[in-house]
Amino acid sequence: MKRKQWFAGYVVVCALAAAGISLAYWRTEETHARGRGKNLNRTGWESSYLERGLAVPATGPRAGYWGSRIGKTVRHPTMGWLEPPTSVPDLLDIGPNGFQRYSSTAEGAQKLTILGASVAFAGYASSIDRTYFSVLGRELERQGAPAEITVVAAGAWKSVQELAALREWGTELGSDVIVLLDGLNDLSNGATSATLYGERIQPADGKEWSLFYHTHDYEQRVSDYLKNMEKAADLAAELRAELVIVLQPSLVEREGKSPVEASLLEATLQAHTSAEALTAAYEAMRRGLAALATKRGIHFLDCSRLFNGERATTFADLWHFSDFGNELLGQAIAREVAPILEQRRHSKAEPTADGSR
Repeated sequence: MKRKQWFAGYVVVCALAAAGISLAYWRTEETHARGRGKNLNRTGWESSYLERGLAVPATGPRAGYWGSRIGKTVRHPTMGWLEPPTSVPDLLDIGPNGFQRYSSTAEGAQKLTILGASVAFAGYASSIDRTYFSVLGRELERQGAPAEITVVAAGAWKSVQELAALREWGTELGSDVIVLLDGLNDLSNGATSATLYGERIQPADGKEWSLFYHTHDYEQRVSDYLKNMEKAADLAAELRAELVIVLQPSLVEREGKSPVEASLLEATLQAHTSAEALTAAYEAMRRGLAALATKRGIHFLDCSRLFNGERATTFADLWHFSDFGNELLGQAIAREVAPILEQRRHSKAEPTADGSR
C-alpha cells in the first residue's frame, strides 16, 4: 500500500468530475489528475477556515494532503498494512504498530482504545492538539472520567481489518472501553464487500478494474459490516471491555451542505450509483447497529449527521473533515463514553462477596 493510496481514492474522482475528465483520460494523465485532486481536497479544507473568518493553518492537515507527511505503509500479514512510525513535532506522533496515544495525567485514568481508518486516525486535523481524540481526552478529564487513549487506525482500513487488529492487540491493550469509529469505508472501499482497498479483481461487467471500481453491492456490504460488528461484540465480551460503535460522519448524510461541499459530493458520486444508494445503505447500517445495541447490550452512537448544525464548509471530501469537525466528534464521543467509564470505575470499586475489590 503506497502512501498516495491513503486518501487518493475518490478524491481523484472528485477532481476528474469537476474538470470534466474521463477515467480513460485519467489513466494516461495520472500525474495531472492527482494534482487536480489535491487542489479540490485543499479547497474544501481551506474553505472550512476561510468561511469562518479564520486564518488557514500554514502547515495544512497534520498528515499532509493524502497523508503526504507519512512514509510508506508497513506491510502486515494480518491487517494488510499499518502506518509507519512517524514523528513531526505538534503534528504527528505515530509509534510502533501505527499506534497514536493521548496520555492523561489525571489520577485513576482508565484505558480506552479507538479503532478505525483514516477518520479515526484524524489526519485532517491541523495538529495533534486539534484531533478529535485529544478533544475527547481533555473532555473526559473535565468530566472526571479520565482515560489513556490508544488509537489503532490506518488509512483505507475496513472493519475486517479493525477486527484483526483487535484480535492481535486486544489483550495487550487491556481496554476498559473499545470504540469502533467506522462504517463509511465498508460502503466505499474495495471493488466488492469482500475486497480490500487496492485489491484487484476481474470485473464481471467487462469494465477495466481501477482503484475506484465499485460493484455497487451495497446490500452485501451492509450485511458483512453488521456481521463484523457482531464479531466485535464477541471480542469485546472476551476482553471484558465495553464496546461503543460510532457510525462516522459522512458528507452524503449532511443537510445544508455548503456550496463547496455540494461540489465535492457531486464529484465523489461518480463512483457510485447515486447519493440515494449511499444514504439508503447508511440507513440500513444505522438500523442494524441500533438493533445490535439492543440485542447485545453494547453502545451505539450515530455521528453520521453530526455536522448538520454547521453552516460553513466542514468536510474536505466524502469522509474527512477539519478541526471544526474534529471538535464536534470529540465532544460527542465524550458525552457517550464518560458515563460508561464512570460506571465502570464504580463497579471496580465495589467490594465483592468476599470483601475484596
